[in-house]
Amino acid sequence: MTLPAGWTVTPASAKWDGKSSLSSDSAEVDQFIGPSSATSTGTAAPYGKKLADYAKELVAWNYKYHGDTCPAKPESQAPIKIGGVAGVLVQWNCGILINTAVTVHNGVAYQFLFRDPAVQAANDPTDKATFLSLLASVKFPT
Repeated sequence: MTLPAGWTVTPASAKWDGKSSLSSDSAEVDQFIGPSSATSTGTAAPYGKKLADYAKELVAWNYKYHGDTCPAKPESQAPIKIGGVAGVLVQWNCGILINTAVTVHNGVAYQFLFRDPAVQAANDPTDKATFLSLLASVKFPT
């Protein structure tokens, strides 16, 4: 992933099992810290199903672990490309902007989160453009 100028990286210090709860500061996520309030994370785990299954599981998982602040149903879900691979962008208003993008590539599920505590909406044009730019720059292992 290519980060915009001024962003920094904190690599994950643990492997994600693909099942346990994650947050933006979990040891299992790579953290991408912006110069303002926006941050992003990325993680991956083996996965044997299709993208549609993973997107559906993500919505249920998000409500299970973050239902105290996030609604059960996201405000939007849309197809996107992540590093040239089909993905899904899921946008929530959880009192702050929470956008998650997922894809499944070569038996691995990838999950990218973008959060901005300064935005109390599911969508912000500037944040969305930054997130989509990050996602377009992803290069998957071969």
